[in-house]
Amino acid sequence: MQANNILGVLQAREFGAEDCLFLNQKQNFTEASNSNVLFVIDGVVQTPSIQSGILSGLTKNIISELCSATGISYNETLLSINDVRSATECFIASATREIVPLRSLRFEDGEFLEFPEGGGTVTRMLQTRYKDYVIRYCQENIDSRLFS
Repeated sequence: MQANNILGVLQAREFGAEDCLFLNQKQNFTEASNSNVLFVIDGVVQTPSIQSGILSGLTKNIISELCSATGISYNETLLSINDVRSATECFIASATREIVPLRSLRFEDGEFLEFPEGGGTVTRMLQTRYKDYVIRYCQENIDSRLFS
């Protein structure tokens, strides 16, 4: 039996996409196949909350801190398809992928929502801040070990 995330990616690839976004039973966005999903709507970084039925992501928590430190509004909330139709940027985030801008979304009704190639202003700024965070974290924890 295959997991929903694998089936979702396989279906997305049939449409020429690389990944998929999931909705819960109430038609609110939850996450990508193996990443958190974040949208920029009216200048605010918005992402599905745990009330959507997802786990809180480590990388998403770091993005929240980076937004706060740089004066970017950040909101975890329930996000419907109609909410997302007004997004100007979209990106996925995980510890393994870091921050990856999405080029477009295809909705079930066939409508496409296009985003800036390479990410919009907010996405690119967060990519830079996140990379700086990872470098700083590694430098500060250079002597940390899981095993001695």
